[in-house]
Amino acid sequence: MTQPLIRFMNDLYVVHGAFSFTEEEYGQIAEDLDLFSITAQVYHMLKEKGRLGELPLFLQDRLKRKAEATLFQNLLVKHETDSVLRMFEANQVDVFIMKGVYFSEKYFGNVGARGTTDIDLLVKPDQLARAIPVIRSAGFEIFERNNTAHHALYKRKNQNGVAIYIELHWCLSAEDNERIDYESIWSRSESLSNFNHIKVMAYEDTLYAICLHGINHQMKSLRYFLDIIQLVQSWPNSIDWSRLLERAYSERTLNRIRMAIYLVRQVFPALELPDPHWKRAYTWDYEGARAYLKGIKTAAYYRELLVFPLLTHMNLLSTVYWLTRKIIPPVERSVFRAEEGRRHSILVVYGRLYRQKLDIIRGFVKKQLK
Repeated sequence: MTQPLIRFMNDLYVVHGAFSFTEEEYGQIAEDLDLFSITAQVYHMLKEKGRLGELPLFLQDRLKRKAEATLFQNLLVKHETDSVLRMFEANQVDVFIMKGVYFSEKYFGNVGARGTTDIDLLVKPDQLARAIPVIRSAGFEIFERNNTAHHALYKRKNQNGVAIYIELHWCLSAEDNERIDYESIWSRSESLSNFNHIKVMAYEDTLYAICLHGINHQMKSLRYFLDIIQLVQSWPNSIDWSRLLERAYSERTLNRIRMAIYLVRQVFPALELPDPHWKRAYTWDYEGARAYLKGIKTAAYYRELLVFPLLTHMNLLSTVYWLTRKIIPPVERSVFRAEEGRRHSILVVYGRLYRQKLDIIRGFVKKQLK
């Protein structure tokens, strides 16, 4: 049977959809909205559609309180984001704003309409060595030292002790056999108001990046689904899907983009999305996603870590390349050099990576033997 939250969301997207749930189901919906971190989005959608009053009073009140908390959190993140962006501008480092509060404002219509806890930025690889000192001078310290395939995570606490994170990307995907044309993305970008070096992506590039982001995370949260839907529905003109898929083919991301669209169509069949002509059987696992977000990593989760990427590769050569990269993963050694002020040998960098992977494997084995 379809989960209450999925039925609820499909009813919300349908013009004349009617909510018909038991009190227990409404309680489950409220719990899962929080688990998938989409309470604020749904609250604002309900208000925009004039349907908030159709819900039980307890749920209306809960959604409102959660949305107010999200707004407060986002205003805090926005203050921190603006401070960091001004530093990048002063140092003439070109940077894209990825998701975050500006994404919420532009595509969801309100700074508090989509919860966020970090600052996502994309820089050009050749400016990475200049970008890291800017982040460090803002008081951020590297938080994840070993995962440097396509991003690095930085953290600091503000004066109130609240943790603020910066996720610094230098590419959109860890799949380095892809051929994404970043120069074209930069050329189509627009500067954020009052800035010259702070950029926002064009609509199509944003949708492209959001699809890749969701697939990078194996669409483990409904949050990724709602981001894609919101982009499609807020598009000022009709989307040229054929051009988007042709671009994905040329950049070797076709199956990843098709998989993202296919899964959104699968979970939200009432929406008008193109048929991506996806022929590989795959069903989004709602309960598996819930377990993952609760921190429960079962054997099925680790099996899917292998199966999901294999489905999204375009051919055998791409698959073999991906498997090879699992053994010898790509790293950005300039992150290590910028952080520690010296050149690391390749043995030092990979030694750290493999120790991290062994720790993960040991932890999983111990958990299964308990």
